[in-house]
Amino acid sequence: MGKCKVAILLLWVFFALCTTILELKVEARAASSFLEKEIEAKLKLLNKPAVKSIKSEDGDIIDCINIYKQPAFDHPALINHTIQVGKFYDTPNNLSALRIPDFLLESQSSSTRGATNASTDVFQTWQKSGSCPKETVPIRRIRKEDLLRAVSLNRFGQKPPEPSVNSATNTKLNFSNLDYVNLENRSVHITTIIYIL
Repeated sequence: MGKCKVAILLLWVFFALCTTILELKVEARAASSFLEKEIEAKLKLLNKPAVKSIKSEDGDIIDCINIYKQPAFDHPALINHTIQVGKFYDTPNNLSALRIPDFLLESQSSSTRGATNASTDVFQTWQKSGSCPKETVPIRRIRKEDLLRAVSLNRFGQKPPEPSVNSATNTKLNFSNLDYVNLENRSVHITTIIYIL
């Protein structure tokens, strides 16, 4: 009779462990699908509809976004901002006031200056594959992998907060708003200045 009770007890423990493991798997799957949905929503928010897309040699995709729909205008301070495009350099009065050094105007070396075919300088790899049309801005498309590398989805693309001086005592630094994990994973040079009053 004692062996039967031990066997039943072991069976109950085994059953409890199995149900706990199954519940954990279900919860992990639910958390994973929630994270997937959150990532998709963040990608949809960050990547604006492109007028033109350019695939770079290094694998990046550059989207040419309408200048009025660029992500900078998602900032609350710039919501009603209007872009003022003027022809500052075309007016003779402004040209006389603005003196651009000759070495900045000459992009070719002295040996090829007289040649008829002017070469354009490429500063970024994606420019070898094409260019954006007028009234668009080039923005690198954010991929799922970029968001997965981020420490926090909510802080993706934002600068880490800097330490601030506590206004109550003016002698202690307030480091409570720092995300140290975020600082470790970024190549950010941080200089801390301590003011002694």
